[in-house]
Amino acid sequence: MYQNHIEIRIYGCELPPYKFPRYLPMRLFSLDYYRQTINSDEVHFVKAKKKAQLRLKDQLGPFICNSREIGKEVEEILQRLKLK
Repeated sequence: MYQNHIEIRIYGCELPPYKFPRYLPMRLFSLDYYRQTINSDEVHFVKAKKKAQLRLKDQLGPFICNSREIGKEVEEILQRLKLK
């Protein structure tokens, strides 16, 4: 049976993955990549009182990540898209 969606999973992320359409635009990939990477970094490094591993001056596709607060904004954008 063919899948009608794609899930992006990043090692260490504890958030449930979104189900994206089979054709995944770079914009959606970038948003979910930042969401999962920030979560993984917070769970495994920041909460363990170790230095954060995420380099905050990063650009992927049309988005630039300069701070951890971008995670909240990314989550809001993805929720507005009403993905499963």
